[in-house]
Amino acid sequence: RGLKHWHNEDFLEAARYMSQAVQLDPGYAAAWALLSGSWSTVAVFSNEAAAVSREHMSKARHAADKALRLAPDLGSAHAARAYLDFYNFDYRDALAGCRRAVQLAPNDATVLNGCGFTLAGIGRLSEAIALRDRLLLIEPLYVANHFAYVDLLTASGRLDEAEKHLLRSGEEVAKPS
Repeated sequence: RGLKHWHNEDFLEAARYMSQAVQLDPGYAAAWALLSGSWSTVAVFSNEAAAVSREHMSKARHAADKALRLAPDLGSAHAARAYLDFYNFDYRDALAGCRRAVQLAPNDATVLNGCGFTLAGIGRLSEAIALRDRLLLIEPLYVANHFAYVDLLTASGRLDEAEKHLLRSGEEVAKPS
C-alpha cells in the first residue's frame, strides 16, 4: 500500500503505510529507505510550518540511518541519505551517495528518479540526463518521467532534442495498448 501511494505521489500517505511496515517488520530496510524518502519529500514539498518540516526531516534522517544500518549495500538507502544531504547543502556527500546508490541499484526506478533529481539540483545535468535515460527504459509509460527528461534537456540547452522528445513521448504515451 505504501508503494501504491508512493507511485501516486501521495507521500504523506506513503509515509503512514511505510511506518506501519517498519512497525510490523523493523528489519525491513527497503521500507525504512522509502519511509525516509516519503518524509523528506513531504518536508520539502508541503506547505507546512518550518517546525513541522524539520520534524519530518528528522524522521527522514532516522529512517535513512536505520536503513543503512540494516542494509549497508541497499541502493535505495544510499539514495535516501543522498537526498537528505542535498537538502542540507552537503553536495559532496549527496553526489557520492547518489553514485553509490546507482552503482548498487542501477535498475531501481526510485533510485534513478531520486538521484536524477538530486544530481540536477547540484548542477550535474549530464549525469542526471543519463539516469533519466535509463529510467525511461524502465518506466516508459510514466508521463512524469518524460516531463522531467524534457526539463533536463531544456536546462542543458538541448532545446531541439527536448522538443523532439516531448512530441515523440506524447505520441508514445497516447498510443492505445
